[in-house]
Amino acid sequence: MVKTLREFKEHIARRINKETFYFKYGNSINDVLNYLMKRNMSVVIWGASLGGKKTLSKLKERGIEVKYFVDIDPKKQGKSIDGLIVKNPDSLSPNDIVIVGSVFEKEIVNILKTKGISFIPACGGLLAFNIDGKLFFKNIDMLFEAYSSLEDTESREIFVDMIVYSLDGDITKTKKSIYPQYFHPHVTPEKNDIIIDGGAYTGDTVIEFCKSTNNEVEIFAFEPDKENYKGLKSNLQGFSNVNIYCYGLWSKNTVVPFSMKSNMGSYIVDDNNETDDKTVKIKVVSLDSFFDSTKVKPTLIKLDIEGAELEALKGAKEIIKKYKPKLQICIYHHTEHSWEIPLFIKSLVPEYKMYLGHHTESWGDSVLYCI
Repeated sequence: MVKTLREFKEHIARRINKETFYFKYGNSINDVLNYLMKRNMSVVIWGASLGGKKTLSKLKERGIEVKYFVDIDPKKQGKSIDGLIVKNPDSLSPNDIVIVGSVFEKEIVNILKTKGISFIPACGGLLAFNIDGKLFFKNIDMLFEAYSSLEDTESREIFVDMIVYSLDGDITKTKKSIYPQYFHPHVTPEKNDIIIDGGAYTGDTVIEFCKSTNNEVEIFAFEPDKENYKGLKSNLQGFSNVNIYCYGLWSKNTVVPFSMKSNMGSYIVDDNNETDDKTVKIKVVSLDSFFDSTKVKPTLIKLDIEGAELEALKGAKEIIKKYKPKLQICIYHHTEHSWEIPLFIKSLVPEYKMYLGHHTESWGDSVLYCI
């Protein structure tokens, strides 16, 4: 384990691939896209499915020209997307700049590195969550404190992987956890648990929790997106052990603006987000107030609420201090959450043991597990 701040800085510096286009021109997806736009540089998108189409839309908004798509699937080659031809990856030249528009980021970047072609990481998630690697440099002291609070070598390595990817955009050095998301060996649903599922979506995690415990749990599921809530209600018919609520979770009971996407990407709009035609007002509650008049003692809290995790934790601080439930908290939605969330939890209950898992081949689904 790295034991000093100096060693921590040196460890990160050794891991960074300083030759990536991403590292050289910004350490944040916004900075790199602005660099391309100002210099009228064109790019190629790798990925001719939904991710590639979303990437094209984002680039058009920035006024960045896309030359063509590439995709490894022969069935997609020769077709067009918005007038742009889909080519075989063999069409790429060393002068091309490729933006990854696919969930298979690690596989794609490995090929690009072999070919010596400059690449920019999958911008969908990094743009959605406004990930800015420069903030890691500016907050290195708190990063080191959060790193030092993690319980095992695997967690600390994953933590450094997150930092390095945010700085150089090279996904190939990251590692995916071998256990399923929300089923950490030490922090997992167990029979007789009373579970809070914040961000229940349409019930996928609720159903997995019920299956793993033979329905011998009680679950309080919160999902503020009305369309998602309808799916949640439909999918959980017959689950008498699940209580569902069309509320968001926050630090207090109030009403907030909410971008209702009717998918997994719905989020509470804060000062850093722009409103759009899908923005509505929703009711949010604090978990402390919600459970204050009940005799319920939560034993596990899972939060995947698109950037509202820290506010929801503030609204659950009395529950956390009093009952010390197991925690499964997503920390990837905002750059600052990688240190703010673990340090906030430690400030409430210093004896928590903390582990970090990562559950995709790209940015996202990094979960802090506490017990």
